[in-house]
Amino acid sequence: NGHRQLGNNFIGDQSILVVRVIAADRTTTADETALSNGIFGNGVDLHNLVSQFKACSYGKLNLMKADVPNGVVTVRLPSIRTTQGDGTMRNAITNELNEMFNVDSPSQLADYVIYCLPAGAFTNGTGFSTIAYAFYNSWLSVFNDDWCMSLSLQMHEIGHSMNFGHSNEGGETYEDESGFMGYSYPNIDGPRKCFNAAKSWQSGW
Repeated sequence: NGHRQLGNNFIGDQSILVVRVIAADRTTTADETALSNGIFGNGVDLHNLVSQFKACSYGKLNLMKADVPNGVVTVRLPSIRTTQGDGTMRNAITNELNEMFNVDSPSQLADYVIYCLPAGAFTNGTGFSTIAYAFYNSWLSVFNDDWCMSLSLQMHEIGHSMNFGHSNEGGETYEDESGFMGYSYPNIDGPRKCFNAAKSWQSGW
């Protein structure tokens, strides 16, 4: 059985698996320790994805590591180059995880799975789709290298996985910066905020 409980993503214990990639030509910049600290904190990074969701949900949502060391796994793709694009690499990662763990889908490994691709893999797309994207009400989010360490972008993309849409202002996408579903920033530890009132109402927090 998969972990995802669609429509009930906001309360209780949910797991995260972070995936680092060694491709034929490039490797995700952050190592497993840095990625684990940036997502889970581990007593090292005090402002992280897990702590921020706990704060924003008033303790109602407890994100935790998937059942692998440090919640992070490295996938090796010796036949895939970044120039082949994020779609090709994304599919190759999925296939490799399925084989490594003998599952039908990575969604069986965790509620949320974060792919941290090496720089250069995002060859298509425009605007913010060149730094990360996620599938609505789903398990998968995909990040462009160093952006995997951005707290605001982590919150933004997992927000999409929880079925949050973008927060707009005056008809302009991303312009509502009162919460994480507006613009994202490269900062590792901030800005520290939550979701706007509409998203908080949607979540029941």
